[in-house]
Amino acid sequence: MGLTVDVDVDGTLLAPPPSRPSPVPLSRARTRALPSIYRREILAQGVEKHINKRMALERFAMNALTYACSEEDIESIQPEDRYYLSDEYKMEVLSSMSVHQLIETILINPTVHLAPSYRDTGLTATYSFMPLANLVYTRDQQITTAKGIVMGRLRSPQRGLEVSLMKFCFEKLGFDVLGEIPEPVCIR
Repeated sequence: MGLTVDVDVDGTLLAPPPSRPSPVPLSRARTRALPSIYRREILAQGVEKHINKRMALERFAMNALTYACSEEDIESIQPEDRYYLSDEYKMEVLSSMSVHQLIETILINPTVHLAPSYRDTGLTATYSFMPLANLVYTRDQQITTAKGIVMGRLRSPQRGLEVSLMKFCFEKLGFDVLGEIPEPVCIR
């Protein structure tokens, strides 16, 4: 039997009364008008008006955008072109993006694969994406308790960014994130 948690109208997590024998069936449950808010709205919230929120979104996008080069190709890349593999260049790219582009970058989780080009450009790029497709149901990434939220650790490595994204969103909304489940423990 799972823990039943109620949410107050202002979003406060409430513990069920200790005397409650069992959860009330949904058909008899008292409904509360809670607004729906989408991840994109949470990520964009306050970013246009507050530089610190813009910078936090850019820092988070640093985790989603990857520039990569194979070990054998790195030796063939000219020293002046290695800058394009640096975090400094990645931050330059992210800081020039619109809020919408930053959010899309986070959600598609791209990798830019750089290789030497034997033409006039110095480098050639190919792209791969690992979109955060499992965010349809946001119940998987955390455990919600009466005292706050515990972030999970999902078994699939590609789902790690989902947990980070949900933590970022919860903190942005002012929810208490109490901690995270450490390796090697996983939730499913």
